[in-house]
Amino acid sequence: MTQSTRTGSLRYTKTVQKGIGIDIIEIQRVKTAVKQFKGKFLNKIFTKRELDYCTKRKALKYPELAARFAAKEAYSKAIGTGIRGIHWREIEIINNSNGKPHVYVKSRLAKSALVSLSHSLKYATAVVMVN
Repeated sequence: MTQSTRTGSLRYTKTVQKGIGIDIIEIQRVKTAVKQFKGKFLNKIFTKRELDYCTKRKALKYPELAARFAAKEAYSKAIGTGIRGIHWREIEIINNSNGKPHVYVKSRLAKSALVSLSHSLKYATAVVMVN
């Protein structure tokens, strides 16, 4: 939702956010889960498109997997349900051709959601804002 206010000759526009979520995860936790539970973990959490993106060069990219895991957690926090209110694979984090990540929910682009992903050597994080 956007609200406009006019003050003299200036016009201010304020976007009202319905929710914001943030999550951080140790990349090693995701790597350990993948090695311990193999395909069972991957197929429970990630969609085929996410796994395709994270295995472009045949080897799993653990930082990218961890960032997507964090984004799913952050989205569930932003909508106010927590992960209990939605299944892992119903939330999908896909990059566009320019590399910008987008949130898809049940295979539809969540136009009201903005996502930012980041990772270092040890941690991955995500922030999601829902309008």
